Amino acid sequence: MKSRRWLVAAVAVLAAACTGDGATTTTTGGGTTTTAASTSTSGPTTTVDPTNLPDLEGRQVRVAVDHDSFPFNYIDEPNVPTGWDYEVIPLLCEALGCTQEFVVVEPEQVLSAVGDGTADLTGDGTIADAALGELVEFSTPYLEVEQRLVVRGGEDRFTTIEEFTAGSGIVGVIAGSRNESLAITTWGAGRVRGYIDLASAIDGLVGSTIDAVLIDDFGGQGYVGEHDQEVKQIDGVVASGELALAFTPSSDLTAIFNAALTALIDDGTLSTINAFWFAPASAS
Repeated sequence: MKSRRWLVAAVAVLAAACTGDGATTTTTGGGTTTTAASTSTSGPTTTVDPTNLPDLEGRQVRVAVDHDSFPFNYIDEPNVPTGWDYEVIPLLCEALGCTQEFVVVEPEQVLSAVGDGTADLTGDGTIADAALGELVEFSTPYLEVEQRLVVRGGEDRFTTIEEFTAGSGIVGVIAGSRNESLAITTWGAGRVRGYIDLASAIDGLVGSTIDAVLIDDFGGQGYVGEHDQEVKQIDGVVASGELALAFTPSSDLTAIFNAALTALIDDGTLSTINAFWFAPASAS
């Protein structure tokens, strides 16, 4: 399995630690601040033409991450922050003349940190949900996401969402997540079991404690991580949405970053980056 697909356990707040390249990660104000120098550069080499884009003249932009959102932001070996967020946001800042400061918070605090201005923006695989409109505002969407079911590789009782729904199988989800609410609405609370993280849910599936896991399928990637050769997706989509960057409400950065993000989309740069970070599990 390629290093970018290394699935890590939850790392919410890091203590001061030296990375492999000599850069440091420091804790400030209850969160961890990571400079761009301390991140992995395992993604494709890309640039954005800054012509006709706004110039932020060195402004520092704070980016909320939780280091538990593979493949958006996570800790790769040896203890280096990496992921889509660490690839794309510095690229946008380079084009806009700003610098980025990654602030690590607990997973449940990412959007609230942006909403209250502790951070200016986040990627973090955030779905542009109208219900969050009072908390944050969203950029132009950059990727489609579908909620789908994965089952054990040898599962033959159901091959579609409809067949699973008609039965009595138990589905695993991350407790407290958007997908937990979706699963309860779709199958009822009696058929839903919450886990602390996705890895634990997959362990439950492989161990036959549950019958399926509801996942976010980013751009057709499917499930990538530990046991990904032991599970499979079944046909059908439970729900779908679009991913976007989230900003503090009424922030001037929303329109500014939208301009740079649109440039990445129009010139094909974002497509190249997405093909790297969201390649299917079969590409391992």
